[in-house]
Amino acid sequence: MDLLNKFKKVVKHNFKDSPSIENPYSDGNNCLKIIVDNWDIENQERYNIFAEIIKESQKYTDPLHYLACAYACHYSKVEWRKTAIEYFEKYLLDPVPCSVSSFPLYIIYSDLGTDYEAEYDFNNAEKCYKSSIDLQTRHYHSFGEIKGQCDAFPQEIKLGRLYLKIGTQCALDYWKSLMEYEEYKKGNPNVSGFRHSVDVEYRKALEKHKKGYVYKPRNKRRSVNYD
Repeated sequence: MDLLNKFKKVVKHNFKDSPSIENPYSDGNNCLKIIVDNWDIENQERYNIFAEIIKESQKYTDPLHYLACAYACHYSKVEWRKTAIEYFEKYLLDPVPCSVSSFPLYIIYSDLGTDYEAEYDFNNAEKCYKSSIDLQTRHYHSFGEIKGQCDAFPQEIKLGRLYLKIGTQCALDYWKSLMEYEEYKKGNPNVSGFRHSVDVEYRKALEKHKKGYVYKPRNKRRSVNYD
């Protein structure tokens, strides 16, 4: 059984009422759903599945197919990373919401930032992480020892670690700026939460700063271009 027929079986199981059942790729949401169903690293077929989604999604010019192509590339091998960036940017020109809950806009910006950072484009990575942070809302815990505490956003941690690559003083200034937030001032340093996370990251940055740390990127891997 070829890969396309395997996908049709998946789609028939998950999208029984879909009017486009003979072409599971005609709906960008369906493509995104297939990506989520197959992105587990233990799935040995995932790269083949993503390659098929990339090929089929590139036949369409709507935002959700751009997003599907972006994520199929994002979760594929490193050679696809520049293509992921290209299609994330195409999607963000007209970011239509998708029906798959795994891809809210703040996650999309964060994942694009991760790809830019991996390509050593730190300026664009910084912009994406900041955009992601701006789109999120803090939630305070209401139970146990962490009652009244909120968590640091993963993107805030990513941004601080990105600044560490740019320069240790840059990272220290960033973490100090977060110490001015009410979330930090009201936080408990002894339990998991925003203040604890900021303190831990600040200490790591300070230690590297004292040692004269300078980030040295690995040899850049060559990405391939696809028409």
